[in-house]
Order: sequence, then C-alpha cells, then structure tokens
Amino acid sequence: MAFEAPRGIFGSAIVTFRKDRNGQCSRGALSQYGEGVSAWDRQIRLFAKYFLRHARLPRGEFSLLDAGCGTGSALSEIYRSYPAALLSGCDLEAEHVDISTTLNGDIARFFQCDVTQLQVAADIIYVSNVLEHLPNWADITKNLSARCQRLYVMVPYRETVGGESIRPDMGRDHINYFTEHSFDFLKAKDTTVAWRVIRTPYSWGHPLMRE
Repeated sequence: MAFEAPRGIFGSAIVTFRKDRNGQCSRGALSQYGEGVSAWDRQIRLFAKYFLRHARLPRGEFSLLDAGCGTGSALSEIYRSYPAALLSGCDLEAEHVDISTTLNGDIARFFQCDVTQLQVAADIIYVSNVLEHLPNWADITKNLSARCQRLYVMVPYRETVGGESIRPDMGRDHINYFTEHSFDFLKAKDTTVAWRVIRTPYSWGHPLMRE
C-alpha cells in the first residue's frame, strides 16, 4: 500500500495512502442556498483545485468516493480533469446530500452516511478537511484505508492558535493537530505513507483570504 498524505498551508495537508497491486454548477442553483453555502462551496472547490495540482490520479476509468463531501463540488473539479472517473460522495447531513445532488448530481451520485461507519469501497477515497473535526480520526482513517487502494487525506498541518498547537480543549471547530508523522500508524508491509506540504491561498478565513 502507499499512503500519500497531503500537508497543506496554514494547517492543510494532503496524505495519500496507496495499496500495492501487480460540471461546474450554475450560480442560480447555488444562490438558492444563500451566501454561507456559496462561500463554503468556493472553499471546497479551492481545496480540490490545489489537490489536483499535486495528485496524479489514474487515467481511464476508476471509482472515487469523496467522504464528507459537503456541497459535493470537489467532485466537479475532479470530473473536469478525470471525466472517465466514476464519482460518488457521502456526508453525514441529509441537507448536504441534497445540496450536493442539486449542484453536482449530473456528474456524481450522493448518499447519506457517517464516515465512521462507511461500508462501501472505491478505488480511491478522497477526504478533505474532515478529520481535524473528529475525535476518533485515527480509527476513521483505518476504516477508510481498508476500503480503497489509494486514500488521499487533506488536513491542517501544524495548526496553531495563539502560538499553541491546536487541542480539543480550546473550544475550536478544529480539535486535532497533524504533523508529518500523524499517519505513520498506517505503515505496513504492503503500505506506503507519503506526505507533502502545499500552499492553499485564499481558502481559509471569513472571507476566504488566509493561506
């Protein structure tokens, strides 16, 4: 296996896990959900665009699942570069699945699912800016890695608040602190773990201005 983890800017990282083996939505559709969802959708798209600058996905047909898909628009960006991919997305919130289906149902299928209990499999699983919110992120990662040949994870890299490493007791949305060694527990005889720090300008903050 090869696990490739993206490390991103300001606390964003890409991680990729690999196992060894021998339509842009309309502004009209988006506007019905309000400015908050519009900004969120833009953030999701930006992270996907930065991801695609560094990741090299297979050419030809493959299945890809976006776990914790939000508005589902990361799949729209991926579809542009990999139109032969069989795309799907899941999210815990039914409302998010509805939004994803409205905005991107023409290029992917979406379903409601708790990522902690995911049972479906895909060639590739993409999970972007999800694990930093979840206390049991390591168990979730193990489950996701068991259900794909390649897992891409984007998380904040060495995120700090007031000069201190992020912690659960800070009362923030982000509760987990990630370094280049956070995913070493996935290493095994048939598994490779790799990481990369990437810049993600204008994808953080309100408005989206911070790197």
